[in-house]
Amino acid sequence: MLKDLLFRRILTAMVVVTAALGIEFPAVGSPPKRVVKATHEKINEFLRRERAHPGQKTSLDRRIKGLVEQLIDFDVLARSAMGKRWGQLDEAKQKTFVDLFRELVERSYLNKLRGRLDYTLQYGRAVQFGNGAKVAVTVVRMNRGRRETTDIEYRMRRLAGRWRVVDVVTNQVSLARNYRRSFARIMRRDGYDGLIRKMKRKIAKL
Repeated sequence: MLKDLLFRRILTAMVVVTAALGIEFPAVGSPPKRVVKATHEKINEFLRRERAHPGQKTSLDRRIKGLVEQLIDFDVLARSAMGKRWGQLDEAKQKTFVDLFRELVERSYLNKLRGRLDYTLQYGRAVQFGNGAKVAVTVVRMNRGRRETTDIEYRMRRLAGRWRVVDVVTNQVSLARNYRRSFARIMRRDGYDGLIRKMKRKIAKL
């Protein structure tokens, strides 16, 4: 149950990746809902290509990671995940944390998503407010003959004319808040160095 919930959170956080590295990125000014739909189609295309041509795995991994880094604002997401302790870290520690956080999310995504292409997305409302937006999406998949749905809200911010993901809410649970609670528990017990060690160990296992 916990692993499946983690998979769904990673899936829905990452399916909004978009074209890069030779693939056309949605034009500046494209509305957030269009970005979500277009970019999901691209990532799904890459994964199906990898399944059909396993020899392309390494190059497609690089593309997918490039896509993630273009769309996901890891600086904002990592800062939110660290919470109030962010301001207590010096610049070097902040950079180390952001780099590891990015690697953790990317590796978890690739590790969990492969072989799980049996889903469809239903696109709901998109609400814009200034430089912010929320896009509602429902993930539908079959599990042992039963139809399962997961409600997603993509929280996005417009930066330099492009919409980037800053958080994902899955069944009313924020990805950033979920990480923040987990990291806070570790830091209360083991401090920043303990958190970094734990993140490195987790990454090494992925």
